[in-house]
Amino acid sequence: MPELREDGEIYPLLIDLLACAETELERSGLPPTISAIVPGQLAINDYAGDGKNCDEMVVNVVQAYPYQDFPTPSDQASCTSPLAYEVQLTIFRCAANPTGTRQAPKPPTPAAQLESVRGHLADMQAMRRAIRCCMQNGERLYALRLFTPIGPTGGVIGGTWSFLVGGDS
Repeated sequence: MPELREDGEIYPLLIDLLACAETELERSGLPPTISAIVPGQLAINDYAGDGKNCDEMVVNVVQAYPYQDFPTPSDQASCTSPLAYEVQLTIFRCAANPTGTRQAPKPPTPAAQLESVRGHLADMQAMRRAIRCCMQNGERLYALRLFTPIGPTGGVIGGTWSFLVGGDS
């Protein structure tokens, strides 16, 4: 069987992005995460809120397409057309949870909610800085897209930054 011929376009960038994001969380005074590059279109929360962990970060490729004028998909693509990739950087954290008993639950205090929002927005900005830092060498085209908040659901909050990455700038 021949040796695996790895992807040389997006795979190395995913490795770099995860390292940039982990470094930026540390620089920003935010808790470290369980971090992974995962396959598939959806960033799935596997660990945050499982009773043991509160912090997870995921990188994944959502789609790839040929282009001629980045970032617009090309309907005139050929086998030599460059590819653009939509990448997601997602973070999950434990949310402020209710207290009390099952029979008499108490919602999170306003102070706990405010602290949750504070951390959530700090994560959002740290992930943005990580993307910018990882892409700033100027070798690749990129376009930051939407930040989409997640939760609070199942005791977890977080968010996803999507961005497009093209070939040489």
